[in-house]
Amino acid sequence: MRTNKSHTVELSDRELQLIESLKENPEMLDQFTSITQKFNAEIENGMDAHEAECHVIKSIKEVGRSMISKWAEKAQLEAVAQACSSEETIKNGKKNSTGIAPSAKSSSKPK
Repeated sequence: MRTNKSHTVELSDRELQLIESLKENPEMLDQFTSITQKFNAEIENGMDAHEAECHVIKSIKEVGRSMISKWAEKAQLEAVAQACSSEETIKNGKKNSTGIAPSAKSSSKPK
């Protein structure tokens, strides 16, 4: 990967935030680059604005699905890790008809 350094380009805070976000999610950078290149090629090849807009919308929806999928995977892993780390989590055993796992009864203090 080639990197360029420039001391003459000024970026706004929003632009810097976007760059940081893309550094954290390089697959999004690839997707956005592909979308813009495809859009420019379609316009150069004579596609009308409506068709090009439809293609861009479709591509952006794909990016959104990808982002949600990655978020869901990460959230699920975090939820599982949190549940496994909790001492109150009963890891094995079936619940009885009252919804209490058999091992939960044995862990309670007698009255």
